[in-house]
Formats: sequence, structure tokens, C-alpha cells
Amino acid sequence: MNAMIDQPTATDPVERYEAATRALDALEAEAASIGERIRLAAVAGKQPLDLFTRQIALPTLIAEARRALALAAPAYYEHELAALAPDLAAAGQALVRAHQAVERAGQRRLEAANAVDRLNAVRSDLTVELRRATRAVAHLDTATPRTAQAATGVPPAGPDHEELQARGRAMGRI
Repeated sequence: MNAMIDQPTATDPVERYEAATRALDALEAEAASIGERIRLAAVAGKQPLDLFTRQIALPTLIAEARRALALAAPAYYEHELAALAPDLAAAGQALVRAHQAVERAGQRRLEAANAVDRLNAVRSDLTVELRRATRAVAHLDTATPRTAQAATGVPPAGPDHEELQARGRAMGRI
């Protein structure tokens, strides 16, 4: 296969790049194996003059194939970038939406944390009031109405103990 004859003529940048790559690979593989082919021809008693000629021409052919590949590469990469652009735009939009969702989730987390803090403060206040009420009830069992009033802040339902004693003295019963 002669690389000069098989130069890529395709108009599609991908086809041109792939054809140039195949041509270069084929020439490099031939250059790697030509020494062994010359040796085998010599062992078989044949004159490997055409192989010597090819061996001499291969560096030039490889250089031309590399040049063709280098010329095809920019158009190939431009084509690949253009093909990638819609996917990149969609991924960018998805990233923006994900970032916005993260921001909204962070705001909801902050609101939930504030609600937890408010509820913890209410719970703390209710716990304090429960302890105060429990102490007041325990104190009611052993206290006079005045000490119960002082402990609870609630006036007794009926006349207090001292008032009853004063009434009892006034009536002469005590």
C-alpha cells in the first residue's frame, strides 16, 4: 500500500483524520517489520532490492503521513468540539439547576435549624415551668396557704389559715 496514493480525500473531518491515522499506522508498522522481511528474503535466496528501495523511502512517506495527519487534526478537533457543544451546554444548565437546588436546600436547612432552635427554647421554658409547678404542688401538701401563695403566685381558693384563726379568735373559739 502506497501512502502517497491513499492520501485521505474525504470531506468529512472525522473520515479525513481517521484515514490519515490509519495510513500513518500502516507505514510505521511496515517500517518496523521491513528489516525482518529483508532478512527473510535474503535467507530464501531472493534479491530484496524492492524492499531496500521501500526501506529507503519509508521515512519520507512517514513524514508525509504525519503532515497529512497534522493538517487533518484541527478540523477533526473543531468537529468534535462542535459535536460536544450541545452536551456541554446541557451539562452546564444541569449544573446551574443543581447549584440552585443546593442553595434552596441550604435555605430550607437553615429554616429547619431555626425552627428547631425556637422549639428547643419553648421546650426549655416549658420544662422550667413544669419544674416550678411540680415544686408548687409538692409545697402545697406541706405549706400554709400564704407560703403556698408565695411559692405558686396563686392566691388560695378560700380564706387563708391566718384569716381563719383571726375569725376563730374573734368568735372566741380559739
